[in-house]
Amino acid sequence: MDTLPLAAAVVAAAPVKQFLQAILGEPSAEIGRYLGDFVREHRHKNLIAILQRAERRLADAGVSPQQVPPKIICPLLESGSLEEDLELQERWANLIANAAHPREQAEVLPLFGEILAGLTADQARFLDAYYAGGWEIDPAIVRTLLPESLLRSLYAEVNRLAPLPSWGYVERKRFGLALDQLSRAQLIVGYDLTVRASQHGPGAPEYASERKHSQTHLGISFVCACRPPSK
Repeated sequence: MDTLPLAAAVVAAAPVKQFLQAILGEPSAEIGRYLGDFVREHRHKNLIAILQRAERRLADAGVSPQQVPPKIICPLLESGSLEEDLELQERWANLIANAAHPREQAEVLPLFGEILAGLTADQARFLDAYYAGGWEIDPAIVRTLLPESLLRSLYAEVNRLAPLPSWGYVERKRFGLALDQLSRAQLIVGYDLTVRASQHGPGAPEYASERKHSQTHLGISFVCACRPPSK
């Protein structure tokens, strides 16, 4: 996306024009140039860093890059240039490196750029930890169901949060957003299952509902494509 028309449109918008002039102390034309230069400079810096990492990944794998179809590479360059987080930039670099890998060991789908652009760093760490299991050896384990209580503990561990009993509103919300985002992207899928109740006694229900989640084949492919290419 060209940032100059966007900057001009922002400056021309009457509701924010005076506010921008007040906080920047610049005439409208200068504000437009400033916004355009600011966004363009940051996107250029981000993209250079990502491409340098991608080039190193392929060099480490001992291969030379191949041409990548525009349908795949253009969204990666466009969305990746907006990423400021260094940890997520690593994943953008790995996506580009895998897309340019001549042996295409980890398939990169056109959808993957959109998925990564929608993830925060804590959600990406959670996804990596979620998939760091036996599915790499036995793909049949893709349907292993994990209870939500276990996923909470995993999320807390990889994001260095306080133990679960001391979670407040912010931690619970972040975990809920992570589950929602990964489910929305179809990287995991949740099921409400009927299980035998853990509490027994007079009047206690025999069965209870429990929320569990499993991996998806799309999620496996995405996680593999966001990892460094192998030699």
